[in-house]
Amino acid sequence: MDDIHLDAVGLQDMPASFLRKLAEALWEDGKDLARLNLTSKGLRSVCNESAIWQQLVIRRFGDSVVPGMRTEADHVQPVELLGWVFYQGRDGSEDSDQQPPESKDVQQLAQLASGADAFTTSGKVIRVLHKPQEAWKHFSFHPKQGTYVKESVVQQQQLQPPVQPVEGVSWPPEAPGWIYFPSCISEGYTAGQGEPRDTLPRYKELQDVLEAARSDHHIVAVATNGELKAHLRPQACWRVDPLYDVGLYVKTEVAQQMQLVQPPPVPDYQALYAKLDMLRLDASQMWAVWLNDMYLELIHDANSPTDSGMLLHLKGVWWLDLGGAIHGVPPGDYEVCWVVDVKNAHFSRNSEFNLSAQAVPAHPSAATNTATSSTSSSSIGHHAAGTSTSGTNVEQPEEANNITKVYKFDTIDQLRRQCERHHAAWGIISGGVLHVSKHSTVNLRFWSHDSTYKQNMYWAYVDLQPLGQPQQQVGASSQRAAVRALPDLQKPVKGGGGWAPRGARVQTNSRGNTTMSGHGG
Repeated sequence: MDDIHLDAVGLQDMPASFLRKLAEALWEDGKDLARLNLTSKGLRSVCNESAIWQQLVIRRFGDSVVPGMRTEADHVQPVELLGWVFYQGRDGSEDSDQQPPESKDVQQLAQLASGADAFTTSGKVIRVLHKPQEAWKHFSFHPKQGTYVKESVVQQQQLQPPVQPVEGVSWPPEAPGWIYFPSCISEGYTAGQGEPRDTLPRYKELQDVLEAARSDHHIVAVATNGELKAHLRPQACWRVDPLYDVGLYVKTEVAQQMQLVQPPPVPDYQALYAKLDMLRLDASQMWAVWLNDMYLELIHDANSPTDSGMLLHLKGVWWLDLGGAIHGVPPGDYEVCWVVDVKNAHFSRNSEFNLSAQAVPAHPSAATNTATSSTSSSSIGHHAAGTSTSGTNVEQPEEANNITKVYKFDTIDQLRRQCERHHAAWGIISGGVLHVSKHSTVNLRFWSHDSTYKQNMYWAYVDLQPLGQPQQQVGASSQRAAVRALPDLQKPVKGGGGWAPRGARVQTNSRGNTTMSGHGG
């Protein structure tokens, strides 16, 4: 490196092994990379590179939280395997056929199926191909998803040859009148007869679905798996898929009406790391039973304390069940803090509700070899099967890493009185203290399955407040009371790709400028 000036060293000058070692050393705390940026002028450009932050995000939090990038040419062709014939979009497997325990790419599946008749890109190994060809299911529109059958089996069973792909086919396909949002999933609100199991038998290509849906005013969007959408959730509530090829087509006029924003070609991984490092589950990313706008709904509220501006609103249910997961939680003790609005909540005097947290150890795998390996085309098959390809190997939860708190109605009543006394819009219901012994994903749940009616409660977020460390602006109470009010609750810092230090008070002046004070270092 004698002929390279240190202050001009960039990512392209660094060997892949160096980047892997850097990710292996610093994945636990991205602030260490920020400190390296400040102390080493020679590595400053490397520390700011998007690719190294991408590796840190994947290594600590898993690739399920990382949106995909276009990493290959638009013209997509299936993987060619010597001795195998590929049938695009078809599934000739039976329910009894073997599913490998872990996700595999096409080459690995071919090795596993060396003694079998066929295998599917979704991961099934077909030992003996019994199902008649006319009974094979059409399960995918994607050019690289389907069934591989041995050439000898094709000849022996006299199977019809597959339809040859059209030269120059692109995926995702272009469609006039539609805007494609890559790596985006909006759950729920499926139009009548709009499930993939309904559309796949009726149409050969995704382009056919889009053309038919264009003239149907009941349909506002089409997912790449063929699902028809009668309504979309707010964009802040969309779920991320790690593949660029999995996404959502939205009618142009609907996208304009909803003021939808296209995701950037290259995600801001440093800002994503900062957001995930807050160890907070926003209401926009929670799951809930009966989340259908009739019993529970996701709404945008200008007074929401969340960065997304969303709230989860309970209109009224007998059976309440909601939750989500926080990834990449380091070892330590944390108070589970549910931030809620109960001012107008109505619970029966006999109501009982449960708050649980479960830490599932997840050991980071080796850092990705390249900046784009997490979204490689070889992972198409196992994502279609609904299995995880995150950068972590998940273990079973340990008994010591589970906690459940049970509360009665008077807890809600007590929190309401505290909020009124302090003129606070929001309060905390404590889920107790969770001990995390290894880097983990923490599964969180708030539920009440008794035969009492509950209504008009709001959830903003739930976060994990580390004990024995400087507190965040909504930090854990030293006595960890079951409930407490949250006066002067501020929103997280937006923009700039940075994060507020734990314990910082965030303030915004009349000009919209954000400042921080009182942080614990």
